[in-house]
Amino acid sequence: MSKMNGSAKLVFPLVFVAFSLLSIPALAREKTFSTLDDPKAKGVVMSFKYPDYWELRESSRPNVVVNMRDLSNPAFPAGTVLLIKEFPAELSVSDQQEMLAPDRLRDFVPAGSAVVSENYGTLDGERAGILELVGIQKPAGLEIATHSLLYLVVHKGRLMNLSFSVGGPGHEKLKVSQQFEKMRPTFLRVAMSVVFAEKWKSQIASGVPSQEAQASGNVPSVNRQTVEGFEQSLWLAFLPGLLLLFLLGAALPAVTRFALFRRPLTGRVSLAFAVVFSFSSLLLGIVLRGPNHHGGSSMSFLFVFFLSRAILKSGAVNPLYKRD
Repeated sequence: MSKMNGSAKLVFPLVFVAFSLLSIPALAREKTFSTLDDPKAKGVVMSFKYPDYWELRESSRPNVVVNMRDLSNPAFPAGTVLLIKEFPAELSVSDQQEMLAPDRLRDFVPAGSAVVSENYGTLDGERAGILELVGIQKPAGLEIATHSLLYLVVHKGRLMNLSFSVGGPGHEKLKVSQQFEKMRPTFLRVAMSVVFAEKWKSQIASGVPSQEAQASGNVPSVNRQTVEGFEQSLWLAFLPGLLLLFLLGAALPAVTRFALFRRPLTGRVSLAFAVVFSFSSLLLGIVLRGPNHHGGSSMSFLFVFFLSRAILKSGAVNPLYKRD
């Protein structure tokens, strides 16, 4: 009988570990989009990485190369659009670059939108005008609140517009912006993965120094601002998760062990509390990160379980206390 009880005690931990390991997906599953052989790209060969759960949609518009959708939050869907326009033949190279001059950058702001910030950065070494916008759009009579980030690049006589946005009901402007902030690190990772393939081929063949190296000498603040913004967004994205780990993995178990029970918890009691804390971290992590980012939540699940149980069982057991 005792052997059966001992075996039964092993069943839950084994099932628990198996579930945890099986629920951990690849943490950085990405796909690569390329404009190679796409007539809408008008000769621009570029690529970028994007999360594999984004949906690619065809567009009937002649200048829209790709339209991607993240529907993990259906109430506030996120979108990424790559648009490439060809300049008129009479425009010189200098005139094309002038399109992104500081006094003309706001010409790209659509009606109904307001500028949150305007800046300059780079996409794969190419100078980019960056606009962050909020506004209300009214397609087909609907009222949609939007928060978007636009990267505008002049490349090979083409104007490239890579835009990221989050939309929602017109009366939910604040929630739209909150969802945008959650998506900002993902948007920045996509933007920083952009590669103009033919640029590197021509530079390797000719031995010309890379444009990134030239840009670092001319506008040293551009890349630094982009990286600093990316790091800040990542920090803000991970901070809630770190606080959650501390709260459920250490703080609450410590309060339970040292303030509430004031003795080590053993056996089924510590196991039950650890399960409650770990499943709470899993569910709250999915809420914070979204259903398509549950890999990190699963890791938190394991971390909280083992850390909280170690704290709950810590200390010397009173010999007068009957073990459960």
